[in-house]
Amino acid sequence: MDNSNYKETEMYKEIMQEPESIIKTVDSIQKSLNVAGVALKKADFVFLVGNGTSYHAGRIMAQQLVLYGKPAMAVRASEFYCYASKWDRNVMAIMISQSGDNVDIIRATDMAISSGFNTMAVTNTIGSYIDRKCGISLITAAGEEKSLAATKSHIAQIAALYALSERAFKNESIDTIKNKLTLISSHIENILSTRENLNNLYSRLLSKVIFLGDGYLYSVAKEGALKFEETAGIPTEAYPLAEYLHGPIHILSSTHTVIIMGQQDTGAYKRVYDEISKITKNIISIGPNEKSDIKIPGESGPLSSLLYLPVIQLMANWKTVSSGMDPDHPERLKKIVK
Repeated sequence: MDNSNYKETEMYKEIMQEPESIIKTVDSIQKSLNVAGVALKKADFVFLVGNGTSYHAGRIMAQQLVLYGKPAMAVRASEFYCYASKWDRNVMAIMISQSGDNVDIIRATDMAISSGFNTMAVTNTIGSYIDRKCGISLITAAGEEKSLAATKSHIAQIAALYALSERAFKNESIDTIKNKLTLISSHIENILSTRENLNNLYSRLLSKVIFLGDGYLYSVAKEGALKFEETAGIPTEAYPLAEYLHGPIHILSSTHTVIIMGQQDTGAYKRVYDEISKITKNIISIGPNEKSDIKIPGESGPLSSLLYLPVIQLMANWKTVSSGMDPDHPERLKKIVK
């Protein structure tokens, strides 16, 4: 694939559809949101279950729930069997999957039901296995995703889970939630409208990419690492900021790229940036500060992830095409794992 054709991939086109996906998803889930919010609030413990990109959406939600005082844990669907058993408490398992039909989410759903857990589906596919089997469903409205790389469906998952948490624990009205997500959608539109500004940064994406971020941005870092691996096929790593100094920095090379996310005025950020800059000059900073290579609005909480993700997705698409590969149809991978 010619490098000049990076705008012709399905992945690129679907990234451009992300603002619309958020708005459509809010409209799609609003009728189910009240019932879902009540069920979530009643739970004593919450599992967020998914694979790959969906697992990363679950991580973001799990952090938000813990901050609201609700015990929660994100678990990969493929290892849910390590946790599924009879509990003497009210357990909710939220099954997250774009297709709702991959083999691991099907098995995890069956285990959750047989363990006596209450179940909820967050899926982009009406009539999928988890939509049919789970007690409650939140259907995202990202639309068909033709590229193997999940982009707009991931954004829609996070938007749906955010709406659920705000309805359950802050009792926010549907209109308030929609207004907040509409504003985020506008921010994403603005970010995507300045995408040409990324062109002078693409040359810094070298043979290996390390993603660094704290809190919600650590989940974004893990998603960025996955996206580059499954599309561009290059080695990646993902760590919380200061954790990178506890061993992994030992193998950092001048031929590696570090993408560092967050506020530049925190102690951890400055300390980590100073250390990695001694080894490589291929550093791309994303954040709200004026000196950031890629400046985004200073949103806090789980919604911040929605502003960083499109930038990383665009970089993954460009890197893949520039390497002569097709992000929509990577070898060895399938959209739905059977």
